[in-house]
Amino acid sequence: MFMKFIKRREIFFISAVITSVLLLNTTASALTVEDDVEDVEYHVWVEGGTHKFVEYVDDKPNLDITEISYEISGGKITTKLQVAGVIEDSEVLTYSLQFLSDEGRYEFSYSNGEGIGESYVAGGLNLENPIISDGIIRCTFDWHGEGDYPTGTHLFGGQVQFHIWEGNEKVGYWVDTSHIPDEMYEDLKEDQEPDNGDGEAPGFETIVVLVALGIALIILRRRKIN
Repeated sequence: MFMKFIKRREIFFISAVITSVLLLNTTASALTVEDDVEDVEYHVWVEGGTHKFVEYVDDKPNLDITEISYEISGGKITTKLQVAGVIEDSEVLTYSLQFLSDEGRYEFSYSNGEGIGESYVAGGLNLENPIISDGIIRCTFDWHGEGDYPTGTHLFGGQVQFHIWEGNEKVGYWVDTSHIPDEMYEDLKEDQEPDNGDGEAPGFETIVVLVALGIALIILRRRKIN
C-alpha cells in the first residue's frame, strides 16, 4: 500500500513538472518593429497634384512613431502603434495601422478623438473600438486563424499623417511611417508554426514534453539517491 502511494506521488510529480514546462514554453505569435525617432518627413504639394520631400523634422513627437507591434494569443489579435509624444486630437491628423495575412485584414484609424477598428475576414466585416493611452493606440480583434500564427507572407505597417492647410488649400503635410523591414520577411517565415506531419521530426511541443519528462525523472532519481 505504501509503495502504491509512493508511485502515485511520483506520477503526480512528473505530471506537474511536464505541465509547468509546457506553460513556460507556451508563447504567442508576436512581433515588435521599432522605428527611428526624429524622422518625420515634411512634404510640399507642387503643381500638377504631386508632392515633394523637403526635409526630416525633429520637433513633431506626437507624429513620430517609435514602434508598432502585434500579438496573437487565445483567439485574439492585438495591434498597437506608439509615438514619442502623446496621441493628439486634430481633424487634420490621422493615425492608422494595418495587419494583413491569409487570415484576413485587421486595421484601425484614429483622428480628432474618434477611432475605429475594422477586421475583414471570410465571414465579413467586424468593428472594434481602439483604446487610447498617452502615446499608444491599441485595438483587439477576434483572430480567425486556426492557431496563434499568421500564414503566408503578411504585411504590417503604420502611418501618422498631418495635413497642412493655408485657407482652403492643402499646401503640404508631415508624415511618419513604419513597417516590417524587407530583411525580416525570411525570419518571419521561419517563425511559422512547425509542421509535424507523418514521417517528420517531432514538433516543438513534442520536444518540450520529452525534455520535461527527462527533467522529472532526473529529479526523482536524485531524491531516491538522497
